[in-house]
Amino acid sequence: MIAIINRGKPENAERDDERMYEVKINACSLFFFNHNREDGLAKCLSNAANAAQQYEQLQNIVGENK
Repeated sequence: MIAIINRGKPENAERDDERMYEVKINACSLFFFNHNREDGLAKCLSNAANAAQQYEQLQNIVGENK
């Protein structure tokens, strides 16, 4: 299961509608990203995809340095 979970307003939020989201696969938390709720679902999913791409690139870099 892939889950995108709203974890609430970040402490350093720049906007009232800004929220922090967590992406999990099964029980494993992978990463967090911020999204402005007024931007809508499509933008939220796009932000999640961008964060996933950055996460995968970081995993590749870290994996190469082992």
